[in-house]
Amino acid sequence: MNVMENEILESHCKVCLSKNCIEDLFKEKNCVVCKKCDAIYSVNPIVHKKRVNEESEILGDIIKKMGIKIISGRYRDIIAEQYIEYLKKKTIFKFNHVLDVGAHFGNLVKKFNENGIAAEGLEASDEYKKFTVTDKITYGYFDENFLVEKKYDLISFTNMLYYLKNPISTLEYAKKCLTKSGMIFISTYNTNSSIFRQNNKFFEPSYNIVQSRKNFETINDFKLIDYTTYDSEMITNAVNKTNYSDILKNYFKFYFKKSFKENNNGHQAFILLKPV
Repeated sequence: MNVMENEILESHCKVCLSKNCIEDLFKEKNCVVCKKCDAIYSVNPIVHKKRVNEESEILGDIIKKMGIKIISGRYRDIIAEQYIEYLKKKTIFKFNHVLDVGAHFGNLVKKFNENGIAAEGLEASDEYKKFTVTDKITYGYFDENFLVEKKYDLISFTNMLYYLKNPISTLEYAKKCLTKSGMIFISTYNTNSSIFRQNNKFFEPSYNIVQSRKNFETINDFKLIDYTTYDSEMITNAVNKTNYSDILKNYFKFYFKKSFKENNNGHQAFILLKPV
């Protein structure tokens, strides 16, 4: 690619394809924002590190198992509980079959099961096997090689779409796996949040695209049913963590304290999409 071709490419938003709309957001991370569609993405994303390895490094070998299984597990339990609370509020919550893509330890799958819903998870990293909280996890990728044996009433993508090079094609594939009345639940960052835009720690160098509300509103053959934003001190603290003692403090702090608060400027976005 010559210099001129590269300049033309960089002047276009790779999400909405508009011209001359890109500006730096976190320059040190090669992160840009589109002024027209509000998408935020990495110009040259690095290969995603497996989170379990990062957590192991932070916690150390001696307390690794306790730290990941108990502390990180409880952290993910709290988030899963918030997802369930949201879905109960925004839907009739009568799902027969649910698929959680990017299931991690399986905390959300377990919460669905506890509510009498047949849920299963799909996780790309089999390194999480030793820390799983359920046996209803399959290890692999959600792509054309994923064998769909049933249709799902709900497919969830929680904190994982921004790692994908083409999240739209993944959502289009998910549409084929849904029942007639099925829907998609997504949790991601709110790209319009000043909280998000002023803290570069929210954006990992391995992120590809953090889609905006405008992006979700304009996906072909989908209707945006709901877009609710939250502020989460727990997630902010986790993003800003510096050492093990901080993680331990947050574990006790948010064991009792409400961890999500609805806020128009919140950095977390919960989304419901329905095929049309």
